[in-house]
Amino acid sequence: MDNHQRLAATREQTPRRRPRRASVLLVVLVVIVLLALGAYTFSETMISEYQAVTMHGRKVESRVLADSGVQYVAAMLQQRFDFAGEGVFDNPSQLQDVLLTESDVARGRGRFSVAAPRGSGGSAQAIRFGLTDESSKLNLNALAQRVLADHLKEEEARAILMQLPGMTDETADATLSARATTAWLLIEGHVEVAKMRQLDRYITARGDVYSGQIIGYFDAGETLTRLEVVIDATHEVPRVVSLQDLTDLGPGVTRSQLKASGS
Repeated sequence: MDNHQRLAATREQTPRRRPRRASVLLVVLVVIVLLALGAYTFSETMISEYQAVTMHGRKVESRVLADSGVQYVAAMLQQRFDFAGEGVFDNPSQLQDVLLTESDVARGRGRFSVAAPRGSGGSAQAIRFGLTDESSKLNLNALAQRVLADHLKEEEARAILMQLPGMTDETADATLSARATTAWLLIEGHVEVAKMRQLDRYITARGDVYSGQIIGYFDAGETLTRLEVVIDATHEVPRVVSLQDLTDLGPGVTRSQLKASGS
C-alpha cells in the first residue's frame, strides 16, 4: 500500500467533528448584555443630566424671584410715604410671603419675603418683614413706629432721644409724636429756630439708605435664593448700590417663619 492509500485510509478512519451550533448563540447573548449595559448607562446619564438641568433651572427661577423682590422694595421706597403707619421697617402685609407666580402645584408657586432680625441680637428666632434704615441720623418715624408696635417701650425711646445734644424732656415727648417731617417740631412751636438747627444734625423723619435681605423661594422644595441689598433712596428713583448673593450661607430663617397665615 503506497503512501497515498495509507493517507486516504487514515482520513476515513478519523471521525469528523460536528460544528458547534451554540457558539453563535453565546456570542449573541454577550452582545445583547453589552448593549443592555450601554443602554442602562446612557439612561442613568440622561437622568442625572435632567436632574442637574432641573435643579439649575429652579435656582435660576428662585434668583429671578429674589431679584423681583429687590425691584419691588425699590419701588416701595419711592412711594414709602404712601404706606402711612406701616412703612418699610416692619410691614408683613406688603413684604411677607409675596406671591409672584401662581400655579396649581406647590412647586410652581414662587414667592419672596423681605426678612430681618427683630432687635440688635441678630437672632433668627424673632424676625420682622421690612428694611433696615442705614442712615446716620436717628429716624423719628421709625422710632415712633417701634413704640406704637410695642417693639420698644416709650421710656426706652425717650432715653434714646435724650442722648442727643440739646434734647429736652418736652422736645423728646413732642418728637415721639412727630410724623413725616422734622419741621413739624418747629411749625408747632415745640422748639426755637436755633434749637431746631442744632437737632437737625442728628434727627431725620425719612431714611435715605436702606438695606434688607430678600429671599426668593417656592411653596415646595428646598431651592431658594437669599440676596442682601443696599438701596440709596436719596434720588427720585431709588438706586441699588450693593447686591450680594448670600445663598451659600443658608436661608437665615426657617420656612415656617416666612409663611404668612392662610397662604
